[in-house]
Order: sequence, then structure tokens, then C-alpha cells
Amino acid sequence: MQWKLIHARTRRDDRGITAIIVAVSATFLIAAVGLSVDVGNLVLQKDKVQNGVDSAAEAVAQDCAAASRTGATSTQLARCTSAAGAATAQLLLNGNVSGATADTPTSLAPANNFVQITGRKSVPLTFASAIGIGAKPVVAKATARWDYVPQGGVTFLPLAMSLCDYYRDAANQFTNPATVTRGLYRYDLYQTSTGLGILSLPTLVADTCSVPAAYGGGSLTMKKGAVWLPGLFETLPNILGLVKQDGNCSFSTNTLNVINATVTGTSLLFPSDCSTKVAQLVKGKTYLFPVYKTGQLLGLNVPLTVTIVGYAKFKVTGWRMGGGLLSSPVNDNQDSGAHAAQACTANVLIINMCRGIQGQFVTSITKEPGITYVQKSTTTLDLGVVSIKITE
Repeated sequence: MQWKLIHARTRRDDRGITAIIVAVSATFLIAAVGLSVDVGNLVLQKDKVQNGVDSAAEAVAQDCAAASRTGATSTQLARCTSAAGAATAQLLLNGNVSGATADTPTSLAPANNFVQITGRKSVPLTFASAIGIGAKPVVAKATARWDYVPQGGVTFLPLAMSLCDYYRDAANQFTNPATVTRGLYRYDLYQTSTGLGILSLPTLVADTCSVPAAYGGGSLTMKKGAVWLPGLFETLPNILGLVKQDGNCSFSTNTLNVINATVTGTSLLFPSDCSTKVAQLVKGKTYLFPVYKTGQLLGLNVPLTVTIVGYAKFKVTGWRMGGGLLSSPVNDNQDSGAHAAQACTANVLIINMCRGIQGQFVTSITKEPGITYVQKSTTTLDLGVVSIKITE
């Protein structure tokens, strides 16, 4: 009988201990679940703030990139100040998360080439508040730059524009895009013809232009007008991948490496395979063109050395291309209307030999498909085309 009483008492004691263990375990389990909910919310809010500052940094960089271009309006310039950047950042942050604030970016200016946006939010903790932790701050940062320039790639047409033409015309075209008289940029040899009226002969006259102070100043002497690159590069071996032939009407290259290519022949002949591409040109549309320089003039059998120095955006408003030396152009759709470019009408032996493209240089902050970009440096030229990049 005594043994039975002791055994019953022991079982009651075990049940009491079990109840205590279960109660304590449940308390810790609830606390763990609660803390995990708080931590998960912190991570979620941090992600929302990060998305907000990423969007804000890109938007502010877009505004400042536009403000950094030659010909920027007073409205565009006003959007790239610390106060304007803070307002834009707050607006974008509010669109991603409630209750967050954006710091005012310091020393924001078009010439600084970057902006850092910082967002902050105090996140209330539901379960951690029971142990005296009421809220935790989350902070996110994003930096965007607007000084990335085209490095290389495949352009719609393998026609390279003259660096002298760019230096001579671009600034005025950037500043007065709606009222400037558009340009005619010829690639035919007779653009420098002189002398005998309809019997005019080609002359190898150099084109000299002033180099802006931002690019070192001084003057540049080079061949006049545009050149077709397939005529220059199609026989060049693919050395280290620096120059690659992509068919008779395209090419790709890399402006950071040595692109000086010397071949015998002429770059003034229209590549026949480009007829289809030219037929696809749209008046009023902008296209990316390589820009070249050379210290040489070009004769019919004189080797030409050119360097691709960068890329410019060009609004095409007309063209006259193709055909042979004594035949009519294959594609003739010239500029017209207000501020039209000079007509392409130079006559040689009664045959209209003028060939070229009409339009104007424009600025761009849109990344081009198929084009690689690199941060601007002393070895790359900013020819009005930049891209935005989130760097951190």
C-alpha cells in the first residue's frame, strides 16, 4: 500500500514538471516566432527602401545627365541641384515605401557626374517591443553616374562622321536644335572639287577645324567629310578582337584600343550591301554614328589611316547615296522644309555626283542596344552621348 502511494505521488510530480516545461517552451517558441516576424519585416522594409533609392538615384542621374549636355535649358539645369534632387528622391522613395525619408544629396551638379541617394526608415517592432525594443532604423544607399560613353559596338550604318564636322557644327546644333540650319555631310570625293564648272576635278583640300578647349584646344587638320568603314576595315585581320568585320554593311570596334587601320583603297565608295539598310532609314529618327579622325587626305589609291575616336547621335533628315561614278544615286530622299540642309546637287560632267547624309547632331542620355559603354576618361571623348549606370 505504501508503495502505491509513493508511485502515485511521483506521477503527479512528473505531470507538474512537464506542464512547466511545456509552458516555458511555448513562451520561447512564441518569442522566437515573434522575433522572426520582426526580423522578416526589417528585411522587407530594407528591400523596399533599397528599391526606392535605386529608382531615385537613376531618376536624379537622368535629370543631371540631361543638364550636363551642351544646350541644356534652364529648366533642365534647375533639376540638377541638391534641393531638386532631394525632392525627386523623396517622391520616388514614397512610391516604394511609406514612412521613409531621403537625405538631401550634397553638392549635386551636372559636372560632378554622380549622385548618391540615402534613404532611411524607422521600422516599429511588434514583438520585440515586449522586451523594450520599440523600433529599429534601416538605411539604404545607391550611387548613380552619368559619365559613361559608348566604347564600341555595331551601328545601324557603318558610316563614320568627321570629327571636324562634329567640332564645327555640334555645339550650335545642340543649342538651337529647332532653328539651326541642318548640315549636309558628304562622303564623295567631289565635295572638294574646284575649277571647271561641270568639268570640275576633285582636289585634295584639307579640312581644318578648331578643337574646343575641353578637348585640348588648338586645331585639327584632316580629310573632309564622312567615310564608309567597310572599305577601310574589311581586309584588316581580326587582331586580338579589336576590329571585327560583321558583313559588308556593318562593323564593330573598340575606341579604347588602337584602331589605326591602314589599307590601300578608297572609303568613298558606297557599300552595295548597304542599299537595304539605307532604304530602312527613317527621316527624323536619331542614329548612333562612329566619329573618326585622320591626319591624311584621301585619293583614289592612297592608303588612309583613321582612328575611331567616339560615337555621336545624329538626327537623320535626308540622304543621297549609292550609284556608281557616272550613274544616278540608288537612294535619294533629301531634306526639305524649314531649316533644311543644303541640297546635294554638285555636278561633275553633267552627272550629279553629290553623295552624303543630311541632318544634325543631337545629345542623348539613352543607352543604345548592342553598344558597350565605359566610364569617361582622358582616352575617351564625350561627343554628346552618355549613359546612366548604378554603381553601388
